[in-house]
Amino acid sequence: MIRPPTPHRSLRRLPTWTGELLLTLALGVGVAGCADKAKPKYDECVKLEAKWETVKARDACKEAAKISPDSKYGKLAAGKLTYLNEQADKIVAETNRKKAPCKVGKWVTHCKWKGVPRPNFLEAPTYARCNQEADQVRIIGMTCPDCECADRFVSPYKNE
Repeated sequence: MIRPPTPHRSLRRLPTWTGELLLTLALGVGVAGCADKAKPKYDECVKLEAKWETVKARDACKEAAKISPDSKYGKLAAGKLTYLNEQADKIVAETNRKKAPCKVGKWVTHCKWKGVPRPNFLEAPTYARCNQEADQVRIIGMTCPDCECADRFVSPYKNE
């Protein structure tokens, strides 16, 4: 008569719960490997957005959506991009406009005093200096819009 193979002696000594534990650990490792790869970039996007760093938040959400477009966090990032793109584009355009070289080398603004536009523009050789001077005249009650390069300047009061 042929005897069936006997299990290895060390296996016979293991309690039944040990096998269940090993199976659970093996399955747990498999599940942990399925983590959403877009989550770290999405979390970064949310943190940057909370700090009002819109351009950086947009870039992080783009990365998250690119890494894993069909995952939960990839889809959430893509949803955020619908409004972050528009806001970031405006911020970048405004920054580029302010940093653009001023060919005439003169920055101007048109201030109001007691609700009436002043006859002369406030002028300065740099953007920072112009805004600094505009801020100083606010003490006496003048209101001045942000300075512009003189070659791009359009008075906001032309229709008044």
